[in-house]
Amino acid sequence: MKRTFVSCLIWWLTFPLLASTGGWTESFESGLPSTAPSTTTQVVLTTGSWTLNQVYGKTDNGSMRACMTQTGAMLQLPSLDKPTTLSFQHRSSGNYKVLIVEKSTDGGSDWAEIGRVNVGSASSYGSASMAVNEPGTNNTLIRFVCQSPTIYLDNVTVSLSTMGDEPTIPATVQVVDSTGTSVRLSISGGDGDGRLVAYSKTGSVTWQPIDGTSYSAHPVAVDAVTTAFVSLEDDTVEVTGLEPGETYHVAVFEYNGKGVNSNYLTSKVARLVVRTLEVPSLLVSAGQIDFGSHKVGTSVYRRLSLSGRFLQPMSINSIWMLTHEPFSLSLSQAGPYTAELELPFEAPALDTLSVFIRFQPTALVTSDDSLILFGGAAQAKVHLRGTGSNTDARLWYISPDGNDAGNGSFDVPWYNLQVAVDSARAGDTIVCRGGIYYPTFKKDGQNTTVRLATSGSATKRISIVNYPDEQPVFNFKHQPKKLGIRGMLMTGDYWYLRGLHITEAGDNGIKLEGNHNRIERCTFNYNDDTGLQLGFGHDFSTSGFGSSNDGSHCAWNDIID
Repeated sequence: MKRTFVSCLIWWLTFPLLASTGGWTESFESGLPSTAPSTTTQVVLTTGSWTLNQVYGKTDNGSMRACMTQTGAMLQLPSLDKPTTLSFQHRSSGNYKVLIVEKSTDGGSDWAEIGRVNVGSASSYGSASMAVNEPGTNNTLIRFVCQSPTIYLDNVTVSLSTMGDEPTIPATVQVVDSTGTSVRLSISGGDGDGRLVAYSKTGSVTWQPIDGTSYSAHPVAVDAVTTAFVSLEDDTVEVTGLEPGETYHVAVFEYNGKGVNSNYLTSKVARLVVRTLEVPSLLVSAGQIDFGSHKVGTSVYRRLSLSGRFLQPMSINSIWMLTHEPFSLSLSQAGPYTAELELPFEAPALDTLSVFIRFQPTALVTSDDSLILFGGAAQAKVHLRGTGSNTDARLWYISPDGNDAGNGSFDVPWYNLQVAVDSARAGDTIVCRGGIYYPTFKKDGQNTTVRLATSGSATKRISIVNYPDEQPVFNFKHQPKKLGIRGMLMTGDYWYLRGLHITEAGDNGIKLEGNHNRIERCTFNYNDDTGLQLGFGHDFSTSGFGSSNDGSHCAWNDIID
């Protein structure tokens, strides 16, 4: 039996998410009828069974094409499992011909338009592509409908997601034991590859995971009342970082696939209610504090929230806090600072208070230490880390709980990435806390595209990175589709992006038009066009147009284009 520890107080390694897509191309070289049938007919081509009406094979420009001869002529693809995008070539006899593309997910009862193309009579074939966006749906139908003949089609290409099939059987879950700050669960049954655990303190879990999204980075708040957890295959799970004497509602979701290929069972969910024990406990707002890199001789501060419950009376009713240089403690940001604090309490509780932790590097080294807390028969520990540097580069923070009226600090982060981008200069780093962002800042006054126009330098890149072991998700679902509105537009040079997930953009997830940029371990899915697109002759090589861009270890819903 394997055990997994799920904690809001510990930090884990983040693993890269890699995805791939399958698919096929139909070139109509054989199998089409030589005359157009006037009734719906099935034909077998190299890619499977197609359905057509008023469509036949005809040689055009030296190759066999599918010819649509009348208004209402229809050409339907074989049933598809998990299609994501469709592309094809087209030409017509005469200009301004209209071709409509539709999809159905209910066997052909209802059809929804996914795009239309104005077809012309140029000597060479034009091309078109469009999103199907059914990465978790089997038996999807797609058809072409001719609005004005005659239209020729060729090289119909379908991209298929490798997303897992949705499980059908939920797991069962029961409590093995509980403490004041943890619960150990036994999970069995279910027919998924893994399980996703969520819990809420305010009532039954109503949140649902999103297909194609990985929650494996570490436990993170996914909405105002729900915390998640870890993606796992284990049958014993210990959920830690809870509060003593509280009732928690737990939900366990089965899933198939990994990373951006995850497909969750949400219609049948294992649930239980459990209460933690009333035992002496010290509660801290963070299990780790990473101060990042700061210039030697300067000081940076972080606020830690601390409270205690069910504390036992002792000969000295105090909570002790201990650390070592270059870290020090105070109850006021103004100081004085010391390596040791004594906090009196009246049993059984320590009311919530703020403790300030100062990092004051004195050498060009990375310092790792632990802040130890004990008293009232309870104890806790916070991992501290910071690096001394010789630059004036700054750290800026954004958070799903942030506010653009903040100052971009760790304690008062911004919400919109664009606000941080506009403040960053060469050498600065923007740190994105985990969770889901729905960008609202409109840099051009019209849309929410995040515009990276400032430039760093070869020795001082501008960085946008995930906070250690957290996964920031930038969801652009409010952007209109088919209007060329990207999630991010990078026209600046010497940027470094790492550990971001970009989804549901109105066009590309990121369009890259700058030079010497590096995009690493980012994931893209459900965008209305390619996840990462290069524009204006740029490439991912070390030569060629002088662009020298690099997209390393990234996963995407379609292709890097």
